[in-house]
Amino acid sequence: MESGTIDITVSEVLATGQLREIYNATGGPWGGNYINDQIIKTLKAVIGWTVMTRFKEDDFDDYLELLRNVEQRKRGVKYDSKLSLKISDNLLRKIEIPSSHENDVRKEKKSIILSATLMNKIFSSSVDSMMKHVEGLLQKEETRGVSTILLVGGYAASDFVQRAFRGRFEKKFRITFPLTPDMIVLKGAVITGHLVEAIIGRITKYHYGLGLSTAEVSGRKISVGESDEKKTFFSLIKKGQKIKIGDVITEYEVMLKAKSQWANLEVYTTEDDNPETDIDEEHFTKVGSINVKLPQFKKGSYSLSLPLSNE
Repeated sequence: MESGTIDITVSEVLATGQLREIYNATGGPWGGNYINDQIIKTLKAVIGWTVMTRFKEDDFDDYLELLRNVEQRKRGVKYDSKLSLKISDNLLRKIEIPSSHENDVRKEKKSIILSATLMNKIFSSSVDSMMKHVEGLLQKEETRGVSTILLVGGYAASDFVQRAFRGRFEKKFRITFPLTPDMIVLKGAVITGHLVEAIIGRITKYHYGLGLSTAEVSGRKISVGESDEKKTFFSLIKKGQKIKIGDVITEYEVMLKAKSQWANLEVYTTEDDNPETDIDEEHFTKVGSINVKLPQFKKGSYSLSLPLSNE
């Protein structure tokens, strides 16, 4: 649970201590940044969009300090407690609380106070979306064996998040919050960097495949055409496919012209359940390319055999 998105994975802990993913990663834009945006949006509604825009343009350092203050202060907000934000004198002098917000926002000598009711409303819009998603996930056949919910990342330290998970799931699941949920993510990255097989199996979130300008296709043999031709998608890994470390996923034999000095094979992903074969910007995303320098022969063509493994 980081500042940008909420990422949810469902894994089985094996007897060896290794993890095997049993459902592909899911989530949504309900993280800490969403809370920041809602607080800033509230301030703009109170202060006025024109005043805030001018403040950002004329006093950018103070504006950045306001953003940092929002980020720091919101982390310590408890359920049913108010939020106090320090405001620069220059901006504070221009603020007149409108009657539409006088019950939820008040101005003090050096700060603006957002009421507990308003903060509960802001956090609830994020937490409710999260709860709905997790509940739907836990109703799937693949997740029937889940017994523990572990929350990590900076947003997992939020009192609102912890109360919501305990209230909604504590009767059926063991809910675990590390003492330093933000640091756990960093520690986990270090551990998996040293233990290559800490996660032995995953379930793919997207279709992965090659984008090739084809002249002819025969089974697994692909004759590549001119590079400016429309590209065709050749699936390497299917969405929702179970993959293990070391498994060879699939193999294509790509036929290239003898004059070619490099084989440049573009790799694409798509979230579509049943992707079309013609690649377009709306449904496909280029994520990289495989570049192979080819030996030079005077005649004939190259046959490039492409095995792909999950290493």
